[in-house]
Amino acid sequence: MSGAVNTSGSLVVTYNEALAAPAPATSTIVVTIGGTAVTVSSVSLVGSTIVVVTSPVIQAGDVVTFRYADPTAGDDANAIQDAAGNDVASSSSAYSVPGASNRSTVDEAPPSGVTIGIDTGGTQITIRFDEDLSPTGPSADDFTVTVDGVKYTITKAEVVDGDLVLTVSPSVKSGQAVVVSYKDPTTGNDTNALQDAAGNDIPSFGDVKTQNSSTQVSATNQADTVLNTTLPVDTSTTTTTVPTTTKVVDGDAPTASLSTSETQGIAGKTGKAAFSDGSTFDVSKNGNLIPKLFTAYIGTVTGSVKVTYKSGKKTVSTTCSYGKYGSTKPKKVTKSVNGFFPKVFISPKKTCLMPKAAIKALNTQLVTISANLKFVRLWPTTGKAKNPESGAALRPVNRKYSVKIGTAPK
Repeated sequence: MSGAVNTSGSLVVTYNEALAAPAPATSTIVVTIGGTAVTVSSVSLVGSTIVVVTSPVIQAGDVVTFRYADPTAGDDANAIQDAAGNDVASSSSAYSVPGASNRSTVDEAPPSGVTIGIDTGGTQITIRFDEDLSPTGPSADDFTVTVDGVKYTITKAEVVDGDLVLTVSPSVKSGQAVVVSYKDPTTGNDTNALQDAAGNDIPSFGDVKTQNSSTQVSATNQADTVLNTTLPVDTSTTTTTVPTTTKVVDGDAPTASLSTSETQGIAGKTGKAAFSDGSTFDVSKNGNLIPKLFTAYIGTVTGSVKVTYKSGKKTVSTTCSYGKYGSTKPKKVTKSVNGFFPKVFISPKKTCLMPKAAIKALNTQLVTISANLKFVRLWPTTGKAKNPESGAALRPVNRKYSVKIGTAPK
């Protein structure tokens, strides 16, 4: 006996000889999807196979098991039989359908994993899910965008390269808090709603906070947002290892350079790169780019991330700015016996998104992602830019973490 799932999402069980009608009762067959028993809607015979239709139907990627129980003790037509009238014996254990044999193309699950970002111009909000959207998007009236609690006008809603893009007016300024909500206009699956390519409606969602990468500055907040502008990017390919020393005063090596650059690689299309100072850079499946600065200090971090890839013979670069993040609040911590304060990771509350074209480029080339961060350091127990033990000023440090990720050309 062998089992497979056809493109329609039905389970097909094949025996080594032709079977005799009639088909067995649905009650004799147990099918599980993802470990949960589902309803067997119908069973039919086709030559040496039985075709089992379940509710819900089996979808691509589902883990499926099958089990049969002969309903009677003797050979009779109530059971699965061969042409000579011999009953097929009950399954001694559940048969697991190999993953490669699940050929279902059924997709009844709506997209999930929403991430939302704003472009540097402050006028376009990109909404991305874990799968591409149908080109027939919903009306702009189905969305609400508030900026610092004020409702903004949505002038356009369109699907671009599988993502939904909302155009808003006026432009969002750097540092403003942006919240997006969506309401499915109908109860069933239809093209009036936000859908995936299979026609599954995306459920309504409310008050999703947005990564604001706008570099637009208003007259009232220009002084506060100057640090959120794009930082210069070092185009050098030189890798510099952060100097180390055994004499540690406050958890960071006192002889470490105030400006360092390091490049690491990530095997595959997602993962985490680790750097010599303990910091990391995460690249997620949805293209979230998350630098994590590892330090004993408190303070604030500003900076940007640059993604560079090839489009044909042309080199394309896009830059996304992180808003100011971190903390200036002193902590109640003590040093270890070795003279260290405990180190922690500092990461942005909202992440930058890799462009969709760059995600596709990962299949054929190495993509370079560079995070340029400026860290204004403060003493962890006082919140001051001064080492109270030595009296030395704590100067800001600049860190460049570069990652090469994707598929190396052959």
